[in-house]
Formats: sequence, C-alpha cells, structure tokens
Amino acid sequence: MHSLVTASSIEPIGVQQLVESQGVSTTYLSKILTNLVKAGMIESIS
Repeated sequence: MHSLVTASSIEPIGVQQLVESQGVSTTYLSKILTNLVKAGMIESIS
C-alpha cells in the first residue's frame, strides 16, 4: 500500500512497476490487488 500511496496520484501505476519495486511475484501481487479492488480500496483501470 505504501508504494501505491507514494506513487504519483495523477498517473496509474502498473502491476509490473510494483512487482519490480517490491521484489514480489506477479501472481502474489495480483492476488493482493484483486482483494484491494474488491474491498473498494483501489480502482482497477484495465
């Protein structure tokens, strides 16, 4: 969440950017982001 908050709020941040900056797998991060979208904490813009 910290990376999402500190990223520019004007432009969306991509999953790949987060994967590279956090050193986690795409699969793991996608599961977390899916839960955050379902909870209404973030928005997805496919």
